[in-house]
Amino acid sequence: AAGDGHCPSRLVAPEQRNRELTLEASKRSAITIAPPPLNLEALVAGAGLNFTDPDLELPVLYGYMYKKSPGKFRIKAWDWRFFVICDCKVIWWKDKESCIPEGRSPGPVRRRASTDDIIAECAEAERNPRMRGMINFNVSPAQIQANAMKSSVFTVGPMESWAEGATTDKDQDDKRVYTFDVTSSGIPRDKWMNTISRHINEGRDRYDRKSTSAVSEYWEDDTISADQAAAAARLVARLEARRARNAV
Repeated sequence: AAGDGHCPSRLVAPEQRNRELTLEASKRSAITIAPPPLNLEALVAGAGLNFTDPDLELPVLYGYMYKKSPGKFRIKAWDWRFFVICDCKVIWWKDKESCIPEGRSPGPVRRRASTDDIIAECAEAERNPRMRGMINFNVSPAQIQANAMKSSVFTVGPMESWAEGATTDKDQDDKRVYTFDVTSSGIPRDKWMNTISRHINEGRDRYDRKSTSAVSEYWEDDTISADQAAAAARLVARLEARRARNAV
């Protein structure tokens, strides 16, 4: 009755009521399912690559080796040089004293040069007139090969040709292959080659990672973390680089 103090019930069409009931049920049962984590290791394994943490510290190696001179008319075909393998570079000096003079350290106390001193010096090597030469794997990919006839000799050359600025060769020979001999080095050939190989590979990876900005647009999905997106983009760049190398 109109005067009993109760409000009349709201009339709802059956179709609308059904839609409201369905909506309420979906709200109550809705749950958030987190997407599965991006398994980069599986992706890399499927691509036939080795998964390497880009932040892993590269080994630093230094010591003496012979380097073959490119000069055809030189009486002395081999030069005894002090080499430093650091930051994806092979840098050589006339001797260790040329790299960093003994006792040249901060503070009043004289001390022998440490590995940290040598690394710091090599960071400025390109502007140091005492440096005799350098191969920079950050600029150009390279390959290393053991000499099958001589157990003390190995070579480092370009994958195809050295890019501008990759070497300090006076003749600007973009096909030059550098030859080294570890006789009397005190460091075995395998250690030199393994260390240089790691720097070659990291130099190639650094170059590939520079291309990630070109593929970052593919990783804007909110379900993927920033770290996962960056790692996946590095993988895509590496695959693109491999495809380009295989196509040549």
